[in-house]
Amino acid sequence: MIAGLATYKLLRKYQKALDHLDLKSGLGHKPLVINVDSRDENRTRILVKSTGLGEDRYKSKLDDLRASVGQKIESVTYFNKDNRFVEISLAHKLLENKVNYADLIGNVKKPFSFVVGKSQNNVITENLEDVPHYLIAGSTGGGKSVAFKSLLLGLLETSKRIQLYIFDFKQVEMNEFSVLPNVQVIKDEHEASLLLEGVVKEMNKRYKMFEERKEKKISPDRDKLSRIIIGIDECSDLLGKVKKNDPKFESMERAKRCLNELSRKARASGIHLIFATQKVDVNSIDTQIQENLEGRLSLRMNTIENSVRVLQNSMSYYLPSIAGRAIWKKGASYTEVQCPFLSDDELNQRLDALKEKFYEEEVTMIKTEKEVVKDAEPDPWVSGEKVN
Repeated sequence: MIAGLATYKLLRKYQKALDHLDLKSGLGHKPLVINVDSRDENRTRILVKSTGLGEDRYKSKLDDLRASVGQKIESVTYFNKDNRFVEISLAHKLLENKVNYADLIGNVKKPFSFVVGKSQNNVITENLEDVPHYLIAGSTGGGKSVAFKSLLLGLLETSKRIQLYIFDFKQVEMNEFSVLPNVQVIKDEHEASLLLEGVVKEMNKRYKMFEERKEKKISPDRDKLSRIIIGIDECSDLLGKVKKNDPKFESMERAKRCLNELSRKARASGIHLIFATQKVDVNSIDTQIQENLEGRLSLRMNTIENSVRVLQNSMSYYLPSIAGRAIWKKGASYTEVQCPFLSDDELNQRLDALKEKFYEEEVTMIKTEKEVVKDAEPDPWVSGEKVN
């Protein structure tokens, strides 16, 4: 009864605030508050039935709305793209709605690092040595692709001795990175599986070397070895389930086995995995792989279930509808951040500026088995019969 009374009082409070705006549709309908979520001391989310009243009508009265509810307005947007409902996100203390990559990258002090985003208190950065594998997730339109690209660019700009292999099965999203000699963009599942098999072999080769040298983990400068990064854009295209008669089945199964092994064993060898996806389930990322993705960046999710799968809580479902707003999870710590914005033009300019740096390093990229066969001497055996 007490909880019900508290909910009723909240509904009445915000209903009165909206009534003060004197908003009406052409047929005389007023906005009706149907739910209020107070997720923490800072944020409140109001769900309004808004028949005949578009979000622009609310935005035109933002100053009045602020004065009426006594809180700052983070966002006003349609709820799950249903124009009959409007979601109003309120906060006592606001994060910036946009932060630029160029203004934040200077905060990175260690090699093999990148900017996660800006929180209420500081700029959060991370590095591959502390957290080897990452997951970036978010619904369409939330800024996942920009966050993925800014992370990869940050690693390239802050590091030497780095190889980047990007899996882009849409074949258009990540082409900008291919201008660099230490970046390879892979666009089909068969090539991806061959490359991953090569990476597993490289991992085992490195561990054998460490054993001989009595070393425990990679030191790129000491060992004259690159850190290897596998970035998979929309990983469900590679890790999703397909039928056994699908032409992609064998390649995808090989890729899954390799990624599973790399996620469990590759940390000390300097091989790192970064997955990007719209949602996380057993059909997009194998459970065993998920368990080894220690760094998680979840932009806004469109269901509580999707948020729980990424973060083990509902925090990213309750984020305001602001592109780039995310929850950063590291261990048991959760921080709301605004991820850096990176335009296509700035990305291209910064990649062009990196060309000379990596051409001077003369990085030797991993070859797929297909390429090795092409470069090798002809095999004298065909279908088990020796050729005379």
